[in-house]
Amino acid sequence: MEGTWWSLLPFLLIIPLAIWLKEILPGLIAGLLVGAFCLERSLVGGIERALSAIVHSLSDVEHMKVAAFLYLFGSLVGMMQITGGIKGFVEKLSGRIRTKRRLLLFVWLTVPVTFFMPMFRIMLLGPVMKAVLRQFRIDRRRMAYIIDVSTEPIIVLLPAATAFVGFMTSVVAAALAQNDIHEPAYGVFLRSLPYNLFAIIALIIGLLTTMLNIRIGKPRAKKGAFPLGAFPGT
Repeated sequence: MEGTWWSLLPFLLIIPLAIWLKEILPGLIAGLLVGAFCLERSLVGGIERALSAIVHSLSDVEHMKVAAFLYLFGSLVGMMQITGGIKGFVEKLSGRIRTKRRLLLFVWLTVPVTFFMPMFRIMLLGPVMKAVLRQFRIDRRRMAYIIDVSTEPIIVLLPAATAFVGFMTSVVAAALAQNDIHEPAYGVFLRSLPYNLFAIIALIIGLLTTMLNIRIGKPRAKKGAFPLGAFPGT
């Protein structure tokens, strides 16, 4: 698959499946199998290649550290919910933040202490923000968008102190070695940051929608409500 358009096939499968199913894991499994089949060109060989890739990833100590961290931190958040810690934090937060805009700004202000890993930030903010949605009457989709846009673009654009930097540096180093280019991987990564236009534009749009209270998309109609001028039975 190297150097051919077939290498895009797994990604063209993963993204639509993730959007359709609203789950990333089935799409990843399907993409892994399709990629393995493209490499081996046989059913048995593809399954063996996919299983080999899974075993190889699970045997990597760094990968297991990340997985263990996410599971343990998820357990900690669950314990906080059970013991009422999140409820207490929400009550304290409600006494200080009284408007939607301030709540959305609070999401942005948590970036300096939660920026180093996207999953950490999402797992920490998600349960807290979910608990205050009804009180502030904020649409779930809008809150999810604000959390995401204040997480991914910032982490992508930061030149240090995030797990993404280490990942991208390793990817760049592998690409440089494959093409016999003798350049420092971290330096190439730094020079590429101004060209990450998607992250830059997403960050600007996210800040503008928060500061100016701009709503993107149509608000979801309330249950039992009818559009203006429309009545049941007409």
